[in-house]
Amino acid sequence: KVYTPPEWLTKRVAPTDNREELIAMGRDPLMVWGARSDTLYGLVAMMERAYRSTGEIKVPAFYLYGAHDEIIPKRPAFEAASRLKPGDRSVYYADGWHLMTRDKQGPKVWEDILTYVRDPTAPLPSGAPPIPRPRRQSAQAAAAPGL
Repeated sequence: KVYTPPEWLTKRVAPTDNREELIAMGRDPLMVWGARSDTLYGLVAMMERAYRSTGEIKVPAFYLYGAHDEIIPKRPAFEAASRLKPGDRSVYYADGWHLMTRDKQGPKVWEDILTYVRDPTAPLPSGAPPIPRPRRQSAQAAAAPGL
């Protein structure tokens, strides 16, 4: 059986600022919109492993995050980026969403990706900064249950 997310969630969570692209994706017969719960479980498990092992990546990493991402929470994304090895790069797009290459600012992201692929040390055309380091919690906040 295919499970779809509740309507209250899909009306509140936006993966991109590009409505036209979402409509085109919705009309694409090759897009898979429903997913079995075991598939979603596998995806979440894979994301958890990736989150925990960011610093163990054996090849150069290019980690991108959009400030308006409503799918991947900011705190874990920043924590994962903070574990990148020296020489790896992160980029924080102030106008980026979850589907960065399909967002309205997608061409800028594609230019950065192509630049990185050609030369991982080259300045990025967008000039976007690295992902900020996560803020450290105070001992009191860290000890508070449920926060």
